[in-house]
Amino acid sequence: MGVLNGLIFCETCGAKLHLKRQSRKGRGGVQLEYCYYECRNSRVCQGEFSTCTTHAIKKEYLEELVLKDLQRIMAFAKNSEDKFVAKVTASEGKERQRALRKAESELYKSRYRITELDRIISRIYEDNISGKISDERFKTMLQGYEKEQSSLKTLVGGLEATVREADQQTENTGNFLKLVRNYTEPTELSGEHVREFIEKIVVGKPEYIGNGRQQKKQRVKIIYNYIGEQFNEVVEIVKDK
Repeated sequence: MGVLNGLIFCETCGAKLHLKRQSRKGRGGVQLEYCYYECRNSRVCQGEFSTCTTHAIKKEYLEELVLKDLQRIMAFAKNSEDKFVAKVTASEGKERQRALRKAESELYKSRYRITELDRIISRIYEDNISGKISDERFKTMLQGYEKEQSSLKTLVGGLEATVREADQQTENTGNFLKLVRNYTEPTELSGEHVREFIEKIVVGKPEYIGNGRQQKKQRVKIIYNYIGEQFNEVVEIVKDK
């Protein structure tokens, strides 16, 4: 069984790719066996009832790709932590960063106003009791302040969720760096590395290049634990003749 088994998904339909083995005769009549991952919903697997196109990726190609990418990211994170964190953060986009800063500012102002409204409401209670404002005026003012406060509390709830999400991203990046520090750079792909670092892998349909279908370009997205899809690449794989 491959170390990536159960983590590979089809980009087209979302189904899992499962491991298959085939044998064929090579030069001199030698029996060769090769393994590949194929979408469970492909025509090869489901016949006329298929819900996806036929596409697959060789096990050795995928494992080599994942190993190289894991080596690259671990080396980057280990040797340049500040740059690594900056890249993960930058992947969120400038617009998101601006939105976060705006949310933090609005959160501060809204919390301050809610506290201020508590003081104002307390004061008008006292003014009403002392006779400085009439009961009718007190009721109108109280309704207005309480309505504003209720709206602000709803706003604060949404803003706090936005800020928590950003804090979680920072924590996730730290957790990934802790993982990297606990492992040496792998020379081969192991089940332990896969479980610790990889959430899932998404494989797309290949696009064949040139005549004779000797080459194909296939999109492979490696989604890492904690840091997500920041480091995806489009990978070209040579098809065996």
